[in-house]
Amino acid sequence: MLVFSITGTVATGSMTAYAIDRVDFRMKKLMVTLFLAATQCPVSPAGSPPSR
Repeated sequence: MLVFSITGTVATGSMTAYAIDRVDFRMKKLMVTLFLAATQCPVSPAGSPPSR
């Protein structure tokens, strides 16, 4: 499960970064800032059941 999660995250992040870098559009700088800010925030495991 962890491997699929990491693979999906890396693939999605790579495709997003490629698109943001290659395509010129308005508010590109804001989009890059929001994308980088989101990668700095850790995901809370509140939705997952506790492990023992």
